[in-house]
Amino acid sequence: MLRELDALASPRIASPPGPELAGEVSKRSEILGSRQGGSQGEGGNEPLPSGPAECMPEQLLLNCRAMRKHDLAAARANEAFHDAIDSGTYAAGAPHLVHPSLVVLHRRLIEDTILEARRHAAEPTVLELGAGDGSATRPMLELGARVTAIDVSQRMLERLGRSCADFGDRLELECALAQEVVARRTRRFDIVVASSFLHHVPDYIALISDAVGLMEPRGQFFSFQDPMRYDGLGRFGSAFSRVAYLSWRVRRGDVLAGLLRRLRRSRGVYLADSVHDNTEYHVTRNGVDQHAIAAHLQRMGFECRVVRYFNTQSAAFQRLGEALGVENTFAVLARRTG
Repeated sequence: MLRELDALASPRIASPPGPELAGEVSKRSEILGSRQGGSQGEGGNEPLPSGPAECMPEQLLLNCRAMRKHDLAAARANEAFHDAIDSGTYAAGAPHLVHPSLVVLHRRLIEDTILEARRHAAEPTVLELGAGDGSATRPMLELGARVTAIDVSQRMLERLGRSCADFGDRLELECALAQEVVARRTRRFDIVVASSFLHHVPDYIALISDAVGLMEPRGQFFSFQDPMRYDGLGRFGSAFSRVAYLSWRVRRGDVLAGLLRRLRRSRGVYLADSVHDNTEYHVTRNGVDQHAIAAHLQRMGFECRVVRYFNTQSAAFQRLGEALGVENTFAVLARRTG
């Protein structure tokens, strides 16, 4: 059903907000790696200035501000979507919450991460970004962790608080933009978790870089349920994933409008004010670049493991895809070495 990916693949970033930013986002991932203490990127980029924003190269500063604008637009879209949806409807579109094989995989990887942390801390501390209604939160609490759960949706956090009320003061909830939280917090954590979250974040490389700065010396990063780069799936994997999704999507309503949106995106046209374009940000673009994430974490001194597996909404296609060995989704387990 799954296999691990060699983390030494070439670092490239998944499709960013627009073609005008493509080079800068990829370049920024290498610059950020240098700033965090890794070696310089292969292109020989200079480390990002550590002083005020005025000291940054003008074009890079403008592009960072543009990425910030896209981050905010995506966050607003997610807040509106999740505040308006009930938990049952949300779960129906989230395969890792309903398919037994994915539930088991998710739980096993969480257990691996928590058990590793407990080698160095009796009660591991976790910063969970994009916690949602707690699909990862509760298992971590059950395993003895202390969790700070961040989400932009107040309604989702309220559900999470109710479902995990029995864990008392080991759960802290904060309604905020994840990028702002990692930028202003100074408290250290044993683990940073992003479960089914990175694909919502336009500049996920920058988010990971900032989050790493909040980790303890033996800290870990764990992400789960993000779509692999679509242009790396191969013809069969891409076609199978598309058919599997469409077999589920045609029964969900809004079919004609959905088809028109798909045709528009196929021409590279994305609307800044579209909730549909911004909620599942990288799902509607080119997926998330697992190679870039692994390479970036390695530059920052992490030992990185990428787990690939198949994921789709249809139960029948989920079983068939697993039997055929199709892979279109990934998880990352990384721990700081040295």
